[in-house]
Amino acid sequence: PTPPAAPRTAGSSTRRTPPPRAVARAARTRARPSSAAAAALRRVQNRAATQQEEEGFVAILASAVDRLTGGSSPQSDPQEAFYGPLPDGPRFEALLSAAASDAQRASAEGLAAAPLAARMRRAAAVASQPILAAAEARRRHGASLATATGGGGDASEPAWTASPAITAPLLELAGSVADTAARLTSAGEEAEAASLFAPLASLHAARLRCLLAPLAAHAAASPLPRHDAAEGAAEGAVPQPLFAFREARTDASKQLLGLGAAEHAASVAEAFHDFRTLARISASTPPPLQLSTPAFAAFASGGAAAAPPLLAARSATAPTSAAAAAAAQAQLRRRLLQQYVPEGRGAPPAAPPLYAGEYESEAGFGAELLQAYVEQGPNGCAAIFRASVADDCPALEDELAEFLQRHPRLSWIKHVHDAALAPSDASAAASLTGAARALYGWGLAAGGDGGVLDRKVMLSLGKLCHHAAFLRDAPPHSDDDVAAGPAPTAPPVPGVLLAVDASEREEWRAVGVAAADDEHYLLRMQEKLPWLCKAGGAAAPAEALLESLLATAASPALCAERHVSQEEVLKLSLDVAHKSAWRLGDSARGRAARSERLVRVLAAAANADGQAWLHISSRLRSISETGLRKALLEGGTAEHAAGDPRPLLLWSLLAWEADKRAGGGGGSREVVSLHGPLLGELLAALGRVDDTALRSTLQRAQTEAEAAAAEAREGGGEAAPLGEESGEWMVVEA
Repeated sequence: PTPPAAPRTAGSSTRRTPPPRAVARAARTRARPSSAAAAALRRVQNRAATQQEEEGFVAILASAVDRLTGGSSPQSDPQEAFYGPLPDGPRFEALLSAAASDAQRASAEGLAAAPLAARMRRAAAVASQPILAAAEARRRHGASLATATGGGGDASEPAWTASPAITAPLLELAGSVADTAARLTSAGEEAEAASLFAPLASLHAARLRCLLAPLAAHAAASPLPRHDAAEGAAEGAVPQPLFAFREARTDASKQLLGLGAAEHAASVAEAFHDFRTLARISASTPPPLQLSTPAFAAFASGGAAAAPPLLAARSATAPTSAAAAAAAQAQLRRRLLQQYVPEGRGAPPAAPPLYAGEYESEAGFGAELLQAYVEQGPNGCAAIFRASVADDCPALEDELAEFLQRHPRLSWIKHVHDAALAPSDASAAASLTGAARALYGWGLAAGGDGGVLDRKVMLSLGKLCHHAAFLRDAPPHSDDDVAAGPAPTAPPVPGVLLAVDASEREEWRAVGVAAADDEHYLLRMQEKLPWLCKAGGAAAPAEALLESLLATAASPALCAERHVSQEEVLKLSLDVAHKSAWRLGDSARGRAARSERLVRVLAAAANADGQAWLHISSRLRSISETGLRKALLEGGTAEHAAGDPRPLLLWSLLAWEADKRAGGGGGSREVVSLHGPLLGELLAALGRVDDTALRSTLQRAQTEAEAAAAEAREGGGEAAPLGEESGEWMVVEA
């Protein structure tokens, strides 16, 4: 309830201080957006009168009135009818549709260059100026209302300027103006074409102001999705108001830059925080000559306050020189970096946001600038490494470091560049280690779409940088040191972020040269057997390789189609299990995963000859060592030997692994032997944990495999890895 009025005293006024709601109503009455739009339209009419163009202006008003009343307006004067008691929103919707139609008619009438350009300027002024004035009045009205009431602005009155009936004709008219400017340019009428740049920019600015109102309201009501610097916000998560606003900015930059109106494109882009367009203008190499105009130079140094008027009759567009263009571009880049890249990490830019949460939902100017350099190709990438880019804005150093971390293909080049200029060996070694870390991180990625050849190159370069870092900072190693023992090897590179294979977990690991060699082997395998790669030729992770190889080994028909034998495929499967073991780590979980992979391969080999193993097990007590060796070599049964006299696949794998251990060529390979826990895991995988006969048979097969490998080594030969054309187990004599 309103408190009672204070008692009157002599000389006191009869007026009371109005409550805040009354102040709000008064403010709304004084600053209605439609009143501001009408006043702006009157100013356009006054200018048209001074240029003897009022008749065309009145014709647009008459067309708008006809659209509103269906041609039955009681007033004979179109001006009186238009400015009369008509609804605010529909009044200006009809006006914009009439202006767009007038521009289309002018374009089709075959007018000369000067009258055509004048007609387009008039239509653009009639459409854009009232809308810009209405949007500005609404902004000021909201600010004054918030001040008067202590609230957050006028949320109760809908913005009629945000209606599609307003924004669609603005885009249609902008298309007509842009097409006319392009035709005039092609006809050699550059001056008349240039006179349309400012009206075109004004139309886009008006449309963006219209779309900004619902975006600001949406952002105030619900948080916008945060921008992910690495992947960007998901398209499905982008609200419609934000999506429409971004699309409108793209339309504006595409049309203006396509016509060569760089100063107008930059002016609109900065007014509406289109940092992608500003970045592309700031990073283009070489800079286009349009940047050398006096108008652009003024904008580059002074910003929006020095930008050319949006509705200037002419725009100075004559370029001067490439040097002037480069100077103006550098000036623009420095100013934008200082204005839109915050000094402290996490601090907001100096320029206020257009709507709540803007800087959290959009990529900043610094990130867009670096991305624009990458899109320029080699010249742009070289610009990132030049000190001048960071010198323009020291705060960009943090942004550059994060950007390079997400782009290892650029990061390692930057590290090598720094190593070449390093003041000491220790500093150079640190930079080269950073290069190796970046290259390993990309080349060892478990997922993604990196091609086999790309990853091979990255790993090779990573090993080169790894060795170079060690040699740069290692103590000298003379011939006498060689006689005393092997040369020291490079220590692992710490801090490489890896995706743990067969899971989505990521861990920081130290990567040595041996691990890089193992991964390189898996890539060479996919290079030789393209059917192992992912769709499109991308490198597959180890788990996918193992599944593909085991599926092939289980199908003799598929092996024949791919021109490989079951034995070869199973050996490759063992190689995959060994070469990828380092990824799984040395924890209990990692050791269990490594053992599980080996068991899967051995079980696949045993199942391929399941009946033969059961046959041998059934008569194991009556078989001599010579007979067992013959059975293992010839397939276990007479029927098998007659049809396909090849060794049993599981025994071939055991003999192959035993030969590698006997010859010292096992390296970092896991020990594959059935004289240990691996036997129990294999029997469990085969579903025969309690089959004592099969257990004994497999143990004797392991013993025979080790004996065969030892005999081959003692005889000066080696056990042929069953890849010989004869398909038999043989001893290659020295």
